[in-house]
Amino acid sequence: MSCRWSNVPIDRRVLDGLRAALRRAGDDLHPVDRPWRVLFSRSGFDLELRDLARDPAERLHLVTPDDLYAAGLTMT
Repeated sequence: MSCRWSNVPIDRRVLDGLRAALRRAGDDLHPVDRPWRVLFSRSGFDLELRDLARDPAERLHLVTPDDLYAAGLTMT
C-alpha cells in the first residue's frame, strides 16, 4: 500500500511506481493477475491519469476526499 498527501495533483509517475511494486509482488499476488489499482488524492489527478481511469481495461480507480464524503464515509 502506498499513500500520497500533497498539494499538487497526482500524475502518471505515481501510477508507474505502483505498477512496478505490483510487478515485484507478482508471486505474492497469485492468482490475481490483473489487480485493480486505486489511487487516493486530496488534490486531484492530472488529465492523463483521469483519461487512463476512463478505460475499463486499465482497472484504475481514482478517489478524492469529495468521493469519500459522497459515499457517506467519515474520518475519526
